[in-house]
Amino acid sequence: MNMTPSLIRCLLAVLALSENYPHVASKDVAHLLGVKKPTVHHTLETLRDRELIDKELYGDVHLTETGKHLTGTVIYGYLWNEARDQWLVDPEAAEVVKRIFAMTIDGYGPYQIASKLKEEKVLIPSAYLARHGEGVNKNKTFKDVYGWGSSTICNILEKREYLGHTINFKTRKHFKDKKSHYVPVCFPSSTTPRRRCSSTGSGSL
Repeated sequence: MNMTPSLIRCLLAVLALSENYPHVASKDVAHLLGVKKPTVHHTLETLRDRELIDKELYGDVHLTETGKHLTGTVIYGYLWNEARDQWLVDPEAAEVVKRIFAMTIDGYGPYQIASKLKEEKVLIPSAYLARHGEGVNKNKTFKDVYGWGSSTICNILEKREYLGHTINFKTRKHFKDKKSHYVPVCFPSSTTPRRRCSSTGSGSL
């Protein structure tokens, strides 16, 4: 896939924002890159046409599995296989993800869950991934490796990958593709919280 420097910078900007905030808009990407919104809009349209991002009109911007694969990243709860061409469930982090979903079902809010994990000194996702040499913050010095915030919890609750709904490195199955490439399930969908996370609190991933 032929990627220009501007497309790569934009894709990495979406990645960086997605790892720190539950919602990413085109204006956020423009601000991070220091360019005008119309410029970013055109670049995002190109990335969407190449199925590297999902973006609805006036909606949030999300990396597709293809986009994530291209950036070489993996989300909390998964690790790369040796060939780095497929995600595998990471048992240790997956248990934390399952617990977050379970606590939400039991009625705990994002702030309460974050406070509990911080109290128990559970590593925040970016610090955990950095320990394994993964993520955009792998070379970062963290101010508080246990600094869970409510937005971190919301970000986890809203990720479709934990339910196996997206497929490895594709958002849609091509009609010529006869193989199944589903992401391994990190959390059973039968016990997924029905309500959406609505927290506006801040936090570090």
